[in-house]
Amino acid sequence: MAAANLNSLIKPKGGLSSDNVEELETASIDPGRRRRHLLILVSGLLLLAVWSGSRFLRIGFNPTDDGLILAQSSRLLAGETPHLDFATPRPVGSAILHLGELLVPSPLLLTSRFVVLLEILMTAILTVRLLIGRPIQDWGLKEASLAVATFACNLGLFPLMAWHTIDGLFVTVLALNFLAAAIRNDSRKCLLFAAFAAGFAPIIKQSFAPVPFLMICWLIVQSVPEDRRPSVEKARRVGLFAAVSTIPVLLYIAWVSEGFRQFEFIDQLIGANSVDPFLITGWSLSSPAVRVILGSSAALILLLAAMHLLRSGKHAGTLELSTLIFLFLVGVVGFSFALSLVVSGRMRIGEIWSQQLWWLAISVTCIRSVQKRELDLPAFSVCAMAWMASLSWGLPFPDLVSGGLFAVCIVQCSRFVQATPFLQPLSIRRVWRSAFGLTALLFGIALLLTTTTIRTETVYRDLAASTATSGLGWVSSAFRGIRSSDSTVEYIRQIRECTDRFPAKYLAILPDNAAIPILLGKHNPFPIDWWLPAELPDDRNFITSKTESINRRGDYLILFQTVAASSVAIDGSPRAATAGTPLFDYPGGMMQLTFETLQGTQVICGSFLGKYAAAPSN
Repeated sequence: MAAANLNSLIKPKGGLSSDNVEELETASIDPGRRRRHLLILVSGLLLLAVWSGSRFLRIGFNPTDDGLILAQSSRLLAGETPHLDFATPRPVGSAILHLGELLVPSPLLLTSRFVVLLEILMTAILTVRLLIGRPIQDWGLKEASLAVATFACNLGLFPLMAWHTIDGLFVTVLALNFLAAAIRNDSRKCLLFAAFAAGFAPIIKQSFAPVPFLMICWLIVQSVPEDRRPSVEKARRVGLFAAVSTIPVLLYIAWVSEGFRQFEFIDQLIGANSVDPFLITGWSLSSPAVRVILGSSAALILLLAAMHLLRSGKHAGTLELSTLIFLFLVGVVGFSFALSLVVSGRMRIGEIWSQQLWWLAISVTCIRSVQKRELDLPAFSVCAMAWMASLSWGLPFPDLVSGGLFAVCIVQCSRFVQATPFLQPLSIRRVWRSAFGLTALLFGIALLLTTTTIRTETVYRDLAASTATSGLGWVSSAFRGIRSSDSTVEYIRQIRECTDRFPAKYLAILPDNAAIPILLGKHNPFPIDWWLPAELPDDRNFITSKTESINRRGDYLILFQTVAASSVAIDGSPRAATAGTPLFDYPGGMMQLTFETLQGTQVICGSFLGKYAAAPSN
């Protein structure tokens, strides 16, 4: 009988669910008060982001891929066409998004990092907004705290630099929120914004190609009423979304159409490897609690599905109660999982526990959907975002959505608590909400403090903040405010002194150092910014022919590494090179061939060998 009563509370007569009770409680709030609430909330979150960023925005610089997107943005500003004038294995949507950073008269690296920090913050806020379904101006303490915790989780798990995955996730969650608003408010304008953003996601990175299809499926599911006969108007809405979502891709194809043959455009975009599409790399390391949860989830899903298919009402209330208790336990496990990661210091770049968390969130979402007899589309969308983020040959883990995955588990847990008979009186509900919100706030702040501390100690391909005491502002205005290790500063100093000794319009430092030319105000004469084999086009004859044109034009300084840039901070100050020092190169690279093809005078600058050709005299 108790189980049956609980079931009636979860789905009471009139269709009111525990998921939207709080929306009714806030519906009568004065609009002016809601606007003030929104302003205070957003200001607080921004101040939090600025404070956390101030602790590590300035720390570290590695001359491998740090600034790669900015280098591509500078090529676009110079009028170059992607896949024709320069090669890239990904579309250049990120370079388009970060064009503005090159136009602002401020230190380029600091400005870019702050923009990325805001992207991560907005992604966290919009993820929580999508999962909860409440307007941000109606958020209370617990929603804001959940956003802080989500932001803190995502913050420490990826290098803080402009990158395709960060941009792709931001655009995707923005599109999903526009779509949810379009469905909720029957807004054509929001639908058009959602469609365009969904279509833009694939030209940021090809792993986000499923975004338009995911959102079309969401729209179809929401457009089919209970009688299974969608109206003509709703069918038109789906068709309009599909049509508008193709516009960014079609415009991009028209823009780069000349590069189809030049750089084997299609082969570049689909040639990524080392992808783990089933997120099983870290499975052998998963904890026993996670394995038990996943095994129990599978059994519970099958049991719920069987009861629904057989339309059996026998023991339905008991099963409903068991399901909600199970969801509560999953939330507890997820919270404990997060706490253990913080205590053990594993909230850092390169960890693989986020794969286990993805499976946990998928299980919870499946159970909730089967139990409610409707798809939990927001939660499934967050899991889909995490899956798309993991399709990478660099960091094939859903780390950047780990905060969203935790939020999925916590939201499902809180929905169980809100559905219990004990919390149905409004006064008790408010006390619970305040207590839960305060606890969540304390946990979120503790998590943010921990992750920012870890972030200052675990710097991407550089040393900790305590040893990154040497400034780089003297190199150029673009480096102003950045601190790094002594060996990295020495590495950059050798490049800067070489450009002073051998002035030239064109500069490249191979095979890494993608952003160094633009940070020094120079132009890279090659059609490639980062000579990592995975970044190189298959047609290497074109690169050789480009080298020959560089010879004819002159006015260049091309430096070649003799040490690995990725580990220069750890290996210590780079040793001086001699004429016989072998060049550093990646397996399958083409440094020696490029060095021999260049006809300039051989020079030695610290640890670099180079070829120099002065500007031709008129």
